[in-house]
Amino acid sequence: MTHDRRKTRYHPPQAQRPMDRPSRPVQLPRPAPPLPRSPLPQPSAGRRSTPSSHPLQDLQHQIRQPPPPFAPPTPTPAPTPRQRWQWIRNWQVWGTVAVLCTTGTGLLAAALLFKIPALPNCPAIFWPTASASLRMYCADIAANKRTVDDLLEAIQLVESLPEDHPLQQEIQDSIETWSMMILDLGDEAFQSGELEEAIAIAERIPEHLAAHDLVDDQVQDWQRIWSEGEAIYRAVETALRNQSYQEAFRTSNQLLYVENEYWRTVRHEQLQEVITVARKDGEILGQAQRLADRGDPDSLAEAIQLVQGIGSTSYAHDGAQALLKSIGEDFLDLAQAALDQEDYEGAIAIIESIPDTINLGEEAQDFLTIASAQSQAWRGTALDLESAILQAQRLRRDRPLYSRAQTLIRQWRLEIQDVTRLDTARQVARPGTVSDLRAAIAESQMIPDGNPRAGEAQRLEAEWLSQIQRIEDQPILDQANQLAQPGTVAALQQAIATAQQIQPGRTLSGTAQDRIATWTAQVQRLEDQPILDRARQLANAGDWRGAISTAQQISEGRALRADAQAEVTTWRNRLEGQIPLQDAYAIASSGTISGLVAAIQLADEVPSSNSSRSEADQMINTWSYQLLNAAEQQAVVDLENAIAIAQNVPPRTEAYAAAQLRIQSWQQQLQPVPDLPTLPEGSQ
Repeated sequence: MTHDRRKTRYHPPQAQRPMDRPSRPVQLPRPAPPLPRSPLPQPSAGRRSTPSSHPLQDLQHQIRQPPPPFAPPTPTPAPTPRQRWQWIRNWQVWGTVAVLCTTGTGLLAAALLFKIPALPNCPAIFWPTASASLRMYCADIAANKRTVDDLLEAIQLVESLPEDHPLQQEIQDSIETWSMMILDLGDEAFQSGELEEAIAIAERIPEHLAAHDLVDDQVQDWQRIWSEGEAIYRAVETALRNQSYQEAFRTSNQLLYVENEYWRTVRHEQLQEVITVARKDGEILGQAQRLADRGDPDSLAEAIQLVQGIGSTSYAHDGAQALLKSIGEDFLDLAQAALDQEDYEGAIAIIESIPDTINLGEEAQDFLTIASAQSQAWRGTALDLESAILQAQRLRRDRPLYSRAQTLIRQWRLEIQDVTRLDTARQVARPGTVSDLRAAIAESQMIPDGNPRAGEAQRLEAEWLSQIQRIEDQPILDQANQLAQPGTVAALQQAIATAQQIQPGRTLSGTAQDRIATWTAQVQRLEDQPILDRARQLANAGDWRGAISTAQQISEGRALRADAQAEVTTWRNRLEGQIPLQDAYAIASSGTISGLVAAIQLADEVPSSNSSRSEADQMINTWSYQLLNAAEQQAVVDLENAIAIAQNVPPRTEAYAAAQLRIQSWQQQLQPVPDLPTLPEGSQ
């Protein structure tokens, strides 16, 4: 605890003050006489008292000590008048008084100067007796709060004043201002996106005020602007649902020109985000669609995984759900295709591979029921068909594949009738006679073409009809074979005529036509072989033209026509090669240089593909050597003429190299011999 510390000052004896008493009196023993008050010990001048000393403790200490011996009190002298008024001359006292007076005067002046008059308490005023100025004052306070309720309260406060009031013009101006402020508050609400609130604010303007005449036009303007923004928003949504993202982006920018801050900023930014998300979802949906178009189970499952990433709030959600439904139908179509091929296990495997996200539900269950029934019906007996019908009848009217089941039931019932007829027809046809087979065909033909077993009935009818035709036509074919055995032209022609009795389209017509073709070829060979033999004889004799003319008597389509044409081609080649070669022989027989050169040129005209080309090459070599020999003989008398003759030897002949050597030698011989240089005199 902190104790009060007092400074002890020295006082003259006449001015000494008694010690402070404790807070409660101390009771002394009654027998003892009253003790005189001893003064406090006077410290030395300028010395401070002990800090730990306390007056109450000192007093208690004095009480506990034994009383001192009694001494009579010393009388205190009375102060003199000079000492009594000495404080008047103390400057510290007067300085303190001056400061206190100055400070008090300043505080009093400031209080009087800045004293704020008491403001009226508007909520507590009794308005029937309130003055116009007080009403105007409180109305201004309420209007400055800029709320609809406060503005209406301000209008209500002042509009009840008489029309002849001196402040009426100021009142009307204020009412008009405040009513327009209400309309402005409505516009602020409209600009912040609160259309209904804006309309409600505008409609609170009293009808008797001039500003109320602007309410209808203002509300219509707000509604028009709002409808414009909503129309743009709906157009963007339509474009997004149609996956026209460029159009959606262009349309959304029209919001920037709408006369509403909310549509220009908030809704426009929202649309930009929506378009971005929709574009991404559209790309995912497109990729899923491309996978689904492949049609195989793996691609369909991958497409489902992509579609699952499209949220329910996305504009592509409807398309995604439609695609999922389509994929589910694709799975069912694949399973049905396997079922149509009587692949029951494959169909069941496809159904079981459908992801759980495609909730086919009852449709998948119905498919399994129908698949089981169809697999039973494939066995084909009437009992199996009856069992399949019983399974399909489990599907009630409210099941998804009820109509499919009913179609199969009708089909199987017809099939039961068809099976019965076909069994009867088979029994009738079993003996194998023509009449039995015709009766079986008649029984089978009672099955309509549109019935399930119509195809099987037609196949059996074709088999039985083929048996009938074979029974009827085999004797004719056997007779024709017997007629053709002699192998003469007459016998073969008679066999052909017999086989032609079998009409085209019948079972044995193919066999008959093959026999007819063989016999016809034999007849043609017998007729045309002498002609071909005669042509060959002419060719062997060198009469190529006669051979060709004779062979061409065999007309087109005859059996030996191909052989005749092959011979004609050979003979024509020989004829084409022999003509220039024969002319060359004739010219070369003259033995002249020009004749040999001309013969070589004619022989070289024989085509390389002609069979006479080898003979022509041999004769060209022979005639080339003859030219070289003639040149060598001429070189004895005339080198220049010999060179001219040797130059006619054609290249690529055996004599060509030797001819070129001779030409070089002869040309060197024709070169003039240079004169020997003359020696100077005296050099010997």
